[in-house]
Amino acid sequence: MEIGATKAVQDRLKTTKIEESKGASLVFCWDTHLAKIKGGNVLFIVNASNRNSYDRY
Repeated sequence: MEIGATKAVQDRLKTTKIEESKGASLVFCWDTHLAKIKGGNVLFIVNASNRNSYDRY
């Protein structure tokens, strides 16, 4: 499984380097983004192959 993290997520995790895996099927790849909505942090998680998404408040 591979999880991609935007700059906002990397800042929140206090990390600057995330290892990249090669050859992972897109079905097992997820992209994450952190956004502020109504003053609270919301984590969006999106599957790379089908754009199925989840959000966590």
